[in-house]
Parts: sequence; C-alpha cells; structure tokens
Amino acid sequence: MISLVPTPDQLPMARGYFDALLLLTFPLHLLFMNAMIGSALITFWSHWRKDPVSERLAYQLAKALPLLIAFTINLGVAPLLFAHNNMTLMLDPEAWKAYFTHSGGAYLNLNEPTLYPRYLHMMIGATAVGGLAVACLSRLWVKKDVEVASLGLNTGMRLFFVATCAQLVAGIWFLLSLPVDIMKIFMGRSPLASAVFIVALVVVIMVLISAWQRKLVVSAGLTIVLVYLMTFMRAFVREGYLAKTYVIQTVESNPDYSPLALFVITLVIGLVLIAWMIKVTLNTDGGAS
Repeated sequence: MISLVPTPDQLPMARGYFDALLLLTFPLHLLFMNAMIGSALITFWSHWRKDPVSERLAYQLAKALPLLIAFTINLGVAPLLFAHNNMTLMLDPEAWKAYFTHSGGAYLNLNEPTLYPRYLHMMIGATAVGGLAVACLSRLWVKKDVEVASLGLNTGMRLFFVATCAQLVAGIWFLLSLPVDIMKIFMGRSPLASAVFIVALVVVIMVLISAWQRKLVVSAGLTIVLVYLMTFMRAFVREGYLAKTYVIQTVESNPDYSPLALFVITLVIGLVLIAWMIKVTLNTDGGAS
C-alpha cells in the first residue's frame, strides 16, 4: 500500500506556509462561489414566477452573476496552488487499487459513506450563503427600485435561514458518516479540533438568531467567520483520513522564500484591484446597482 503513495518532492518552504495560505484564500473562493450558486437559483426562481417585481429582481441578479462568476474563478486560483486531496477517492488510498482496474478513468467512489452527506453539506451551505448574498445585493437597489430591494432582501434572508437549518441537519449527517476515529477528532481526541467544532456550533446558533431577526450585517459577518471555521474543520478531516499513509514530518523542505514574497505581493495587488473594480462597478449604472 505504501508503494501507492509516491515519494513527495521537497517543499520550497515549511509546510505551515502552505496550510496558512490555503486556509486564508480558500474561504474567499467559497464565499463567492456560494454567492454565485444562490444568486443563480434565485434568478431562475424569480424569472419563473413571471410577476413584474420578480422579473426585475431576476434582471438585477442576472447583471450581477457575471461579476460573481469572475470573482469565483479568480479567487479560486490562489487556493488551487495549495489545495490537495480534495476528492473522496484521494482521501482513501485503500480504494486506489480499484482505480487501476478502470483504466478508462470512469471509476467513481460511490461506495464512500461520506459522499452524499458531504455533497449535500456543500450544496445546501452554498444555497444558504447565496441567499445571504442576494439579501446584501438588495441593499444596493433601495434607491433605484424599492420593490425589488424589498423582494430580494426578504427572499434572500428567508432562503438563508431555511437553508442554514437544513445545513445543520446535513452537517450532523456528514459528521456521523465519518469513520469513528476521525469523528472522535472533534469529540475530544484533538483539543484544537474540538474547540473549533464547539465554536462553529455556537456561531451557527448565532447565525440562525440573527437571520431570524433579519440582522443582515451581523448575519454576513458571522457567516464569514463560520465559513473559515468550516474550512479549518475540513483540514482536520483531511489530515485524519491521511494520517496512516501520509506523514508530513517525513517531507523535506528546502526554504526559498522569493516565490512566497512574489506570491504575497501579487495577491495583495490583486485584492486591491478587485476592491477597486467592485467600487467602480457599484458606482456605475451598468453595475449590479
């Protein structure tokens, strides 16, 4: 089995830098991806209703979608430099042998117990955050079209609350579907992972309360925190799966910080430009406002 795991190359810097950059950038990609998914769902729903206000809401969201897609793609570049072992098959080296009997590449890891709850956990969460994004966008339309702004706010917050409740159920299912030794990471075996799990549960409750009370800004802030916490938990799960076959301490590093410096500088410049583009777009008639 060990022969199935290739000998890793030397890392250009300590592993902690990769982890930190992944945990920093991946949630940004998730937030915009979720906003894109939720906005698309509400766009289709609003267009399908056919009443004038819903049609205008669909039109405003349709104008915002290209921007959300662009930000989703661009903010996905950075985490893809550091992300690995994302697919369920890659988390289970024991299942790799079956892959070699399907040389055409059509092998799907459908027997993985976490596959369906994991998928629902991601998609329901995306729908929830997307609803919140629509509610936030609606704040931009108050002066231009009060009816559309009101419909977008109410629809987005309602979807956010309902989907978050469903997400809580899917999350519990996902947790219970994990192998026992990995689930115990969040049940006291790892103090840090358990602390993150408890904090995440508290934040979920706070999110539900703020969503029920229609506190948009508070809900948005708590959701950003929650997405980061979920990303941390994802990292604990990944390491739990690979603990027996991949020991990070055996990977050598040959520090060369010039690529890191170039990456950080480029990332900062990119984020500044993105912020500037958002500001310019929102101040023009052709933007989402």
